[in-house]
Amino acid sequence: MADGPDDGGLSPDEAFGLLANETRMSILRTLWDADEALQFSRLLERAGVDDSGNFNYHLDRLVGHFVTRDDDGYV
Repeated sequence: MADGPDDGGLSPDEAFGLLANETRMSILRTLWDADEALQFSRLLERAGVDDSGNFNYHLDRLVGHFVTRDDDGYV
């Protein structure tokens, strides 16, 4: 059964809503291309985003759904 709002997962509308943002897609592409976990500053640099506050907001929206954070950074 697919994840839905009742089980803590994202509905398809929520998932596509998260992905319908240029900054979030840049974060995901950067992590996809990375050979290892990336620390915040390295991820920010590689994603090519200038505003760290805006970047942090969008990264936080992805964590727990499409991105995982551990001691080594983001994957």
